Amino acid sequence: MSEIYSAALLFATSSALLNKYGSAIFLRRRIFTMIKSPIQLAVDACGGQKQLAEKVGVSPSFVHQWVHGDRPVPAARCIAIEAACNSEVTRHDLRPDVFGEVAAA
Repeated sequence: MSEIYSAALLFATSSALLNKYGSAIFLRRRIFTMIKSPIQLAVDACGGQKQLAEKVGVSPSFVHQWVHGDRPVPAARCIAIEAACNSEVTRHDLRPDVFGEVAAA
């Protein structure tokens, strides 16, 4: 699926949800459940938010804020998250703005 088609599909879906529910906050949360973010994939790999929080050394509420987009994942925690989920999600996935994107092989 091309990136343009994916973006158009996401926009159409999000517009329909916004028209139906009229809430940007609901819409943001709905989009997060439609497309798993790298931090959600890391949470899944660790068995849950509490387990990831314990492995990384933060509170579960802090992980919750990352997952729901209330706070960005701190760059200083990305390496620990990568280790906690056995590199299923890398620091490059979590923060490409800091660590850069991995070049395709």
